Amino acid sequence: MDETTEIHVYPLFLSSTESRFLLKAIKLFNDCQSLFRMILQSEPRHKAAGEPTLDWSSIETDLQLLSNGDYSIFVTSKPLSDNWFSHTSGSTSVISTSEWLESYSPPHIDGYLLIEFCLVLLIEICSLNELQLNPHEVCTGCLFDFCARKSEIKLKMRCGFICAGHKERFLQFSVQPNQILAIEAVLDRVRDMALGRAGQEPLSHFTSTSSTDTMSTQLLSQDRTVDVAILCALQSELEMVLTALEPTKSISSWVPYGQLNGSHTYYEAEIRSISNQPIRIIAGTARHMGLTACAILTSEAILFFRPRLVLMAGIAAGADKTKQLLGDILVAESAFNYGAGKQQSNIDGGFQPDFRAVEIHGSLARMVRECANDRKLVNDIIERWSDRSKDLRRINIHIGPVGSSDQVMNDLDRVLDVRKHVRKLIGLEMETYAMYRACVDSIHRPLYLSFKSICDFAAEKTDDWQSCAAWTSAQFTASFLRHKWDSIRKIPS
Repeated sequence: MDETTEIHVYPLFLSSTESRFLLKAIKLFNDCQSLFRMILQSEPRHKAAGEPTLDWSSIETDLQLLSNGDYSIFVTSKPLSDNWFSHTSGSTSVISTSEWLESYSPPHIDGYLLIEFCLVLLIEICSLNELQLNPHEVCTGCLFDFCARKSEIKLKMRCGFICAGHKERFLQFSVQPNQILAIEAVLDRVRDMALGRAGQEPLSHFTSTSSTDTMSTQLLSQDRTVDVAILCALQSELEMVLTALEPTKSISSWVPYGQLNGSHTYYEAEIRSISNQPIRIIAGTARHMGLTACAILTSEAILFFRPRLVLMAGIAAGADKTKQLLGDILVAESAFNYGAGKQQSNIDGGFQPDFRAVEIHGSLARMVRECANDRKLVNDIIERWSDRSKDLRRINIHIGPVGSSDQVMNDLDRVLDVRKHVRKLIGLEMETYAMYRACVDSIHRPLYLSFKSICDFAAEKTDDWQSCAAWTSAQFTASFLRHKWDSIRKIPS
């Protein structure tokens, strides 16, 4: 069993309001992990009581004597004379809460104290000075960003992570892996508070005034984490998904997800895998078609719900009429923006493409191929099709690269031009690349997949097969989740 390390926390010239925030921060820190235990100490007397600011170089030795060699953190309402948030030397640190409520809240002081606790504690443990840690001069969201502009700390709180480079540096200086994990557990709490996933009490709980912080009263206390987020570009596609994943054979079992301040409407439900494992799902649709709208939807869904897997379902254009059928399912093993490149005059060579693909996880690719080769799974989808005006005697599943762009494609020559550069192209549409890219660039890094079905071949477009294509896409999405969820959840994060 890991030995618990005690951290002594001293209030130093704190107001009564900030003292109550300090108590809450200590409790939250201790509740998040068990390796470190913060213990509140009585306030020491210090000669700087009448000073408007605290100069670290002047009080450093005094505070080290007061801490008596223990890991110690002093928390003060007074500003530090160099305008830093905190300072650390050896096993002793000071954190200033000055101006936080007025200039930076929310999150409230408890959230701010939590991230500063994480910062100074790691510095104390590794026995390096602050600048030996090589802080990031440019803000990245890492705990060890320098934050030359103090407001940049809010990005640090929203990201709540330690970059790989600083983790490696700590391990080189005797910080143990389990200690980093304990700090990361606290950072998870900070991130939730900064993003509104963890409830924060209104200021009236801490002050004697009647005013409350409007934003904090809107924050939610319930856990919004889901297993899967299913995203669509069109409302008609979403309705097919809701129907295909009917948890109780009724679309009404999907409940609109309320109390979100985002720009989209989501529906939530819980289904079961074939082994009866629960799968908590949210589903939503973008406000418009195209890459930008999809990137916004995906980013918001990841931010609010932190899904393990993001899926996109809907319709697309096939790339090869000689090898594909209307209603066939396209699985984007990779996705790229076929509008990316440099446009020059025809004399200078015309359009010079710069396609940069984003690929899915190898384990997901293997699972998709297993489903594609499972004719019973595919035939079960065909048997559920009731509109005999559309011939679905066979559905093929094509796995390969899919191109995305902010264009409704109705030009066969353009398709052929893209195929010159991407020989194995299976389809074109308007969203998948944006969804994949948003997942890759998210700090949460969910898994991602896109299942879109062929409604035309990007020439002589009609709407005749859109409903059927949306249906086969949604049905395959449902079958894949039910059959493969037990394996998906075992993929390492």
